[in-house]
Amino acid sequence: MKKKLVFSALLAFTASVVVAGIASARSVAAVDGNPVVGAQSNCFNIDNSSGAVINTCASAEYIVPADVDTVGAKSIQFTSRATAAGALCRAVKNNRQGTAFAVSAVLPVPVAAVPVIQATGALPVATPSDVLMLDCSLNAGARLHSLFWTP
Repeated sequence: MKKKLVFSALLAFTASVVVAGIASARSVAAVDGNPVVGAQSNCFNIDNSSGAVINTCASAEYIVPADVDTVGAKSIQFTSRATAAGALCRAVKNNRQGTAFAVSAVLPVPVAAVPVIQATGALPVATPSDVLMLDCSLNAGARLHSLFWTP
């Protein structure tokens, strides 16, 4: 009887840790993303020390997925910097059928010597299978470093 009680308590504690872990914030390096257009893959260099991607072309598109586990309003924080004005990022959300598209307002990537943290507007995630991502149009020299969000 005592063993069953201890085992049940341990099982309940483990389940609560798993559930708490699902809702905790996540982060990924920008290197986890991809160019939107396959032919632009040669436009991005990787900074191995930070996981940042750096655009070497005049302009190129890059996306980074942000997995979701729960429903609700979701925004993405990201760190980036540019050497000249013109780079832009936004959050994009859709369902797996492609019928529930939503985008946040476009944010300019700041011209700065060090990466700057910004947050996109929140988008409605209706099911945990919805797709959320950061979508950026980067000009030459622009860097995308990392993303943070609550899944």
